[in-house]
Amino acid sequence: MSKKLSSLKIDECSPGDVCWIVLKHYSRPLYGTIEKLYTSEKAIRIITANDGYRTALCDHAFWEENDAKEFKKTFK
Repeated sequence: MSKKLSSLKIDECSPGDVCWIVLKHYSRPLYGTIEKLYTSEKAIRIITANDGYRTALCDHAFWEENDAKEFKKTFK
């Protein structure tokens, strides 16, 4: 990867923020609102409009949709 992706950091986000997450069983990044932080696991739980509650590692969560798509394309 040539550019730095805007991945989410657990200490820089809070419940109520919105972000994109990449999950391997979905073909597209999911957009949602952060509902809960799991600081010891460095993970977040988001609620999406169509797909319900989802949990992901912060390494797979991004502030920008383009970064999430780039991550998905690079790490299939």
